[in-house]
Amino acid sequence: MKIYNGTPSKYITYLQSLLDASIQWTENVAEKAHCDALLYVATPDLEGVDHIIDAVNDSNHLREKTLFFSTMDTQPVAFQKEFNPHQLKSLVATGKMIRTNGGHWIESEAELKDFLTKLHTSNG
Repeated sequence: MKIYNGTPSKYITYLQSLLDASIQWTENVAEKAHCDALLYVATPDLEGVDHIIDAVNDSNHLREKTLFFSTMDTQPVAFQKEFNPHQLKSLVATGKMIRTNGGHWIESEAELKDFLTKLHTSNG
């Protein structure tokens, strides 16, 4: 199984340590079409909104592959910042939009790990 990492961060490194080591990860945009999942994780330490724009765009074009998760309710990694109320509202709206477009808005870390584990198991 191969996952496109749309948002490189400390959290992704943490997540990778929790999942099967045989999962391949890439940040190469040219490989997105060949990946089983396109994972976008919003964390308070990420700057800008490019990853949000990319997640919404991919949920329109690569629906079933696009996964969006935010660390709104969990902080397993020490971040230098926290989400402010406006950002939290925007993240919920983004998740709803991605789900409406046909992508997956994953609302808890447990759900994210379970989803990726099941996807890995089904892909051999």
